[in-house]
Amino acid sequence: MKLLFENWRRYLAEQERPGPGRTQSRYEKETNPPPIRMDGFGNAIYYATGERGRILQEEDIHKSAKVVITNEEGKVLVLKRSPESHYKPEHWDLPGGHLKKGEAEEAAATRETKEETNLDISGLTKVRTDESITWYKATSYSGDIELDLAENTDWAWVSMEELKEKEYTPDTVEIVELALGEEEDM
Repeated sequence: MKLLFENWRRYLAEQERPGPGRTQSRYEKETNPPPIRMDGFGNAIYYATGERGRILQEEDIHKSAKVVITNEEGKVLVLKRSPESHYKPEHWDLPGGHLKKGEAEEAAATRETKEETNLDISGLTKVRTDESITWYKATSYSGDIELDLAENTDWAWVSMEELKEKEYTPDTVEIVELALGEEEDM
């Protein structure tokens, strides 16, 4: 046990990170990123500040792909973001997430939807592209919904009227209206 503790002390000294009984100086806090503890997939607790939030994985980039999925009743699948979410906690959002380096937007939309909901989607058509987000509409899906509870705490199939009553992430209602409007034109 003593050897384990000594190795831990040596590791902390090499990493210049605070350990038991040692806090970061103001200079260290300003120049070194605070040490983190992972809490589930992609979630972190920053020791120096106590702040919680989702961090990008090394291979993630700052572009996202989201998907509008409708069921046979014309309702849209929305997911409730977790309370620990760094961006818009406990707001309703569409399935999707960050692209990985070298990944196509359509592939990211499919992968992220599978990771978050366990649904396999197909027949993606682009609804809109902004600076950092591309939204798609899926023409079909298969599977049963199983949430990744690290990212989302609830899911629902909602009508347009029900969606407007919820707290949602920016552009969600506008994107769903665009996607559903395109369906009506077909």
